[in-house]
Amino acid sequence: MRQLKLDSILSPNRVKIFINTSWLILERLFRIGLGFFVTALVARYLGPKQFGLLSYAISIVAIVEPLANLGLNTILKKYFLYNPESRYEIQGSVFALRFASSLLFFIIMLIIIPFIPEGPPAEVRWVLTVLSVGLLFKIFDLIDLWYESQVQSKYTSIIKSSAIVLSSIAKLLFIKFELSLLWFALATILEGLICTAGYIWIIGHHGDSVRKWRFHWPLLRNILKEGTPLMIASLAVMIYMKIDQIMLLHMAGEHEVGLYAAAVKLSEPWGFIAVNIVASIFPTLVMAKKASLKDYYNKLQKLFSFMTLFAIIITLPISYFSSFFISTIFGANYIASAPILSVHIWANIFIFWAVAQDPWDIVEKHTKFVLFKTIFAAFLNIGLNLYLIPTHGGLGAAWATVVSYSSVFFLNSFHKKSRKAFIAEIKSLLFWRYLR
Repeated sequence: MRQLKLDSILSPNRVKIFINTSWLILERLFRIGLGFFVTALVARYLGPKQFGLLSYAISIVAIVEPLANLGLNTILKKYFLYNPESRYEIQGSVFALRFASSLLFFIIMLIIIPFIPEGPPAEVRWVLTVLSVGLLFKIFDLIDLWYESQVQSKYTSIIKSSAIVLSSIAKLLFIKFELSLLWFALATILEGLICTAGYIWIIGHHGDSVRKWRFHWPLLRNILKEGTPLMIASLAVMIYMKIDQIMLLHMAGEHEVGLYAAAVKLSEPWGFIAVNIVASIFPTLVMAKKASLKDYYNKLQKLFSFMTLFAIIITLPISYFSSFFISTIFGANYIASAPILSVHIWANIFIFWAVAQDPWDIVEKHTKFVLFKTIFAAFLNIGLNLYLIPTHGGLGAAWATVVSYSSVFFLNSFHKKSRKAFIAEIKSLLFWRYLR
């Protein structure tokens, strides 16, 4: 019996998932670590005002990105899993649509940038123009999604890590030569350019090619039918993740945006680690649902419990020692960011739960309710920002973020199909019972 249990633990599938998850986590931790270091130096060099302007421009492009790239990533991984034989048709069809939408929104951005309401200086409009070019490089993320769905993230993790290293070196050189804000925008899109080149090279190295991709309208129609609610939901998510920095600039000024952005830089990246963990586990959950409902729900409960433990380990120390983290990383000019960080970091608990619920919603086909929740949270965030920013500045925006993320969790209790997820999230607070 003992040997049988050991064989189960060391099964090829589990070992493959563990290795893949390790690559994803190590790559994300490396990116976060290097990103913290370089971002801190950039923030120190630019100062809160210029750093706030750069963050403002990045936020605008981030809101447009889900529309340009259609926000279909999770659906595509599901299609890759269920229909690996149709890989080239999936990639070719979605690539064609993403290329058209990215080009369209790039042109739209070029048209509307000159008409941005008075507030940010002219230099920011050039920064926005440069960052908009980055929309075109996101199209080839399809290759990354394929490797994720096949639990082979080692290759793309190396590419993404190399890209951020080169981009970071460029930023350090720009600091050394005391270059302007626009150059740091160029360094940001450099990372996307390197990733695109790396993705194309790696599939060629494996005897593959983008020339094999084929357009297939019936398949694309099915993907869009299932994925459109998630695409709109992705837009809503980016709105309540980024709209605060845009509203802060127009309601409180560039300096306040810089302080808030510094806090967000220490709070937000942890959610991307959670995304990578779930991305690696997603294929196993899909297969578990097909094999055994009991095993499927057991795996989901363990996932929620792990996410709760992970969130607590991150949130408590950062919230309590926020002044230390801010002053050490960003310097004395940003010390006013500490109270913002102490509040904003608590959003990670609800973010981690939402990320863990993502496979549940995809497999159970709850996409319409996901759309409702995210749109509700986006409007709630905007409303709270309008109320809190004029009196509390960045701290008010942080509270608006936490409340809007928590609303997604509480809304689960009002829907019959998602109530199981709500209960699983509540039970995960007793994580030690389910992670034994």
